[in-house]
Amino acid sequence: MKKAIPYRIYIIHQEQKHFLQLKEKIEDLWKQLPLKSYPLEIVENPSETILITDKQFSIGLYIATFESKKSESCKKSMELLINNRVDIVPLVKDIEQANELIPATLRKVNALSLNNSYSFKSVAITLILRLLTTYEKRKLFISYSRKDSAKLADQIWEALSKRGFQVFLDLYSIQQGVVDFQERIETELSNMDFLLLIESPNALQSKWVEYEILFALKQRMGLLSLSWPDVLRPNSPLSRDLLNHRFEIEKSEFHKPDNTVSSSQLEEIISKIEFFHANAILRRLRNLMSGVIYELEARNVDWNFEKVTSLIIKNNTALDHYYYLNFVPRIPDVYDLFKLDTWKSSETIKPQNKILFHTKLPIQENKENLLDWVRKFRKSQMYDEDFLLYKLNEILGGSSNDE
Repeated sequence: MKKAIPYRIYIIHQEQKHFLQLKEKIEDLWKQLPLKSYPLEIVENPSETILITDKQFSIGLYIATFESKKSESCKKSMELLINNRVDIVPLVKDIEQANELIPATLRKVNALSLNNSYSFKSVAITLILRLLTTYEKRKLFISYSRKDSAKLADQIWEALSKRGFQVFLDLYSIQQGVVDFQERIETELSNMDFLLLIESPNALQSKWVEYEILFALKQRMGLLSLSWPDVLRPNSPLSRDLLNHRFEIEKSEFHKPDNTVSSSQLEEIISKIEFFHANAILRRLRNLMSGVIYELEARNVDWNFEKVTSLIIKNNTALDHYYYLNFVPRIPDVYDLFKLDTWKSSETIKPQNKILFHTKLPIQENKENLLDWVRKFRKSQMYDEDFLLYKLNEILGGSSNDE
């Protein structure tokens, strides 16, 4: 089985300057993310000579201009990708031109616009995330002080929501009259991938904010601290922990007295959040999968990536059993089990040979009870990372779960 993942980004265009800018951003980001094992190919204006197979993980980008609209080669490139079921994301300079420039064969609702808080870096991040991850939701918790950062938090909440993030902001996410506020905060934090701290003078004095940061560190969530200009930080262990996860707002881009930021600074903040979020998820995923891949290689086992979050392996017995291993770098939910159950492959894989491994994190009792209840009705399996090598040894040793 071939082990290299053939990732491809197809870019259809008649604008060489934009193509080169975007290509540079994509390649630069790919190098920064923990993706050395995953080769990426950027294909310009694909033609019939390009081989597209189901074993590739691909996404297309159509740079919509008046020139590309008139181009027959661009039309043929789009038809080629559409016929091979490759999703194409349209990109326009001005969202007002979307209806005029984007062909009917593409979904305008998915369009990215350079005048709608997107830069070439943001476009590159969006393409990489759609190419790599199977996350339907990117979940983020905003930790802040209402006393001085409510408007800034609202500004960020709106921008992230437009980018497809599921954002928890207590101002909108908790109804008035909730009795156990701390329990609700814990529930929401445990369901998030990432915490954004707005590091303001009042936040640094808040016990609630301190609690949320410590909870996020304990949960090994992704973390970014957005620091006010000239804010005085205490010389504490917690503050030092945030040192490598801090982005400082430029003083000239910070507006008082409402404590908001300029549109250009907001764009930079959102891009930084997207990058840190992707990096955190991929690093957690790499940590979860690296031991398994090392063991498979050491034993010379036949295996392949199904996608960046899963593997198919064939054990060394005469029975020729295939196994599907799916990795979730967070606390799993019921939908993860549903996807595991309904996943299909060209290989014959029995339900009991589908296994979900997840990051070991503290899990609330009610959520754990729900997952246990759902698992009673299916043969597929689920284990935290502590059982990874044990289960792998069981598979490679030839034992089977057949009943």
